[in-house]
Amino acid sequence: MSKGGGGSVDYMDFMYRVIEEMARLKIPVVFKGALVLNQALKDRGMPYNFRQTKDIDLNWLAGEGRENDLIEIIEGIVYNLGLCDVTVVCDRKASKELDRSARIVVKRGGTNLFSLDISLRENPFVVEYKTPNGVIFLGSSLDKIFADKVRAISSKAIFRRAKDLYDLYIMSMLDGYSIKATLEVYAFEDKSLGDFDSFISRLDDLKYAYDRLEEIINKPFFNDVYARVRDFCLPFITGDYIKCTRMVDGVWNSQASMWIETY
Repeated sequence: MSKGGGGSVDYMDFMYRVIEEMARLKIPVVFKGALVLNQALKDRGMPYNFRQTKDIDLNWLAGEGRENDLIEIIEGIVYNLGLCDVTVVCDRKASKELDRSARIVVKRGGTNLFSLDISLRENPFVVEYKTPNGVIFLGSSLDKIFADKVRAISSKAIFRRAKDLYDLYIMSMLDGYSIKATLEVYAFEDKSLGDFDSFISRLDDLKYAYDRLEEIINKPFFNDVYARVRDFCLPFITGDYIKCTRMVDGVWNSQASMWIETY
């Protein structure tokens, strides 16, 4: 396993192997988060270095309160993959107060090696991805990932989720996003966007949070990232997407860094 920034061990390759094993075993999950986004960008030939992560994010589709089932599954997988002397524990059980989200941690001694952040919510916005080893797994579509990250930066959560600012910057280098497709995600989840006040008016605080991000090779300057993400999210910041309900849509043009109206 390779080394990441600050001398920490990078378990990303191993986490992809965990995903592969879960796919082979047909475990009822849909993966999401940085590992899926990283794979999606690779599939589209992105030349950029993407950030590292210590989490496997997923939707668990087997019903309520099944943390013990997943612990047993992960224990078996990490053992079969040769990761020895570790324990697998439930660090957080799902509850309505925690937005039905659980967390399982793979530990060695007192050190967390990586974790699985588990959502019990349904996710129909799914596509197939293929790992370099040819294993197909189910993961969130880019439209779903985009919708989640726009929602994250629309609220005060942006200061603890500055990684989403960077992710949106990288994602903006790809074409094909649709305003209507994004609104379909929000309609299904019945969740509204924030007012983007923190993103717009607290630039110094946002820059501080972004500058503290680690595990990003050749991290671009904050001003460059902010300007492009602002353009990328502009219809949602201004509310201009409302007209999309009248059979007007918009698609993202990465080269022009702007949304183009379509009919």
